[in-house]
Amino acid sequence: MGHYASRTRYCEMFLNNNYMGIYFFGEKIKQNKNRVNIAKLTTTDIDSTGGYILKNDNVGSNDLAFTSYFGESGEPNAQDVNFIYVDPKSDEITKNQQAYIKSFINSFETALYGDDYRDPVNGYLPYINQGSFVDYFILGELSRNVDTYKKSRYMFKDCDSRGGLLTTGPAWDYDWAFKNIEEPPSFNTTDGSGWVYAIPPPHSPAYPGWAPRMMKDSNFVNTLKTRYVQLRKTILDTVNIFNYIDSIHNLVNEAQVRHYIKWPILGIVSTGAPEVDPQPATYAAAVLQIKKWISTRLAWLDNNMPGRVLPVDTTQTIISPSGTVLQDIFRVFPNPATDHIYLESDKLILRIEIFTITGQLLKAISTRTYSVPVDLSGLSKGIFYVRVLFDNGEMKFKNLIVE
Repeated sequence: MGHYASRTRYCEMFLNNNYMGIYFFGEKIKQNKNRVNIAKLTTTDIDSTGGYILKNDNVGSNDLAFTSYFGESGEPNAQDVNFIYVDPKSDEITKNQQAYIKSFINSFETALYGDDYRDPVNGYLPYINQGSFVDYFILGELSRNVDTYKKSRYMFKDCDSRGGLLTTGPAWDYDWAFKNIEEPPSFNTTDGSGWVYAIPPPHSPAYPGWAPRMMKDSNFVNTLKTRYVQLRKTILDTVNIFNYIDSIHNLVNEAQVRHYIKWPILGIVSTGAPEVDPQPATYAAAVLQIKKWISTRLAWLDNNMPGRVLPVDTTQTIISPSGTVLQDIFRVFPNPATDHIYLESDKLILRIEIFTITGQLLKAISTRTYSVPVDLSGLSKGIFYVRVLFDNGEMKFKNLIVE
């Protein structure tokens, strides 16, 4: 969808030669040019405007946090909402930096909960990267993740010289998602219905009432509807999602046998999220269950997503993480790279080719997806170029540096 998310790999883990099954190996969320690409604050920086990474979550004993003036429902006497410092870390952030980011969040919330909040100049919009809030909403509601807004909810702000807008994300913590659980908005329903954002307070932990407030703004709602319709034609097309699920199914098909010998949990009541549905007795049934759940949820969202589609070319126009309007998404990262790169686009990628600068073809990959990892092993250090063919016949090029 055009935003950074932790790159991940499935792997089988051994601990002291003891087989532990299939694990999900991924990057931590932190400031880095290849992760959350914002300015790095130090204790000697004069400019305190960024970058910052915060999160809403339970506050641990070693966490340093500040409390919102407005509380979870936008009222001063509501349950306290805490913002935990992630970067700079609790033991590194200075008093001036703490005061700045707290003041920024307060100014944003004052505008959001004020009478003129819908005003594009005097309201909340000048404080945020609206595109990130729209996409985060779509992802959280598609997965019906009850932790979307209350736990592991990250946000970041770059310095003012680089835009300085509040961006929500990266996405994190989806173990209580893509399933029917005994907690709102699901309870015992299995028809794909319910909004996570509309769960009334109190919440545990408490989280800000930003989404309910924004959903009263027709500008936000119409932008949301327009973006959702566009994504349903591309990245969130049901067939595309199912193709991705099938690719993971094939990847772990041999390993899952070993995994379930180690952990014989098929057909057993879940010991994790309190699920409503009976647990599948086979791996194949588990794959079918999540496909059915996603198709049911998407059907409900298709029929209930509020707003109207704005009069723009929704097959092309997207809002980038920086808040600017782009004509399409196509990126190759990291670049420079060492052992691998990722290609992402909002158009279906059919073929990827890597050439030397003299035109010698070194690697070719046929695919049919929107996001592709490419192994660079065997390539020497130097400059190359990447040619990508899309299903609409379009072709694009990117220079690539291998270090």
